[in-house]
Amino acid sequence: MSPNDRVCHGQMSIFRPIDICHRELSALHMPEQISPQAEKLFKALKKAGAISEDKSVTAEKATSLSLLPKAQCMNALQELEKKAIVKKKTKGNSVSYFLAKTDL
Repeated sequence: MSPNDRVCHGQMSIFRPIDICHRELSALHMPEQISPQAEKLFKALKKAGAISEDKSVTAEKATSLSLLPKAQCMNALQELEKKAIVKKKTKGNSVSYFLAKTDL
């Protein structure tokens, strides 16, 4: 194995230092994919104006704005939070959410 050998997702391949794996290349050109529920929640939060920390909304309010079932809304909030699109603000026992990014 030479210094230029590289393992690409379990497959041994010889790459020059400038080459990258085909999966890495496709990930560079593909925008982040989110679920339809997360997209619906994002649009509802944007329409409601929850774009800053002082205009944040609770999970219950996000559920009523998006018209999604509560479990789907909570999963969508977690998905958006994991992708750094939504941020969570905690104050005492209450938790509220606001958009960190205003476009997908």
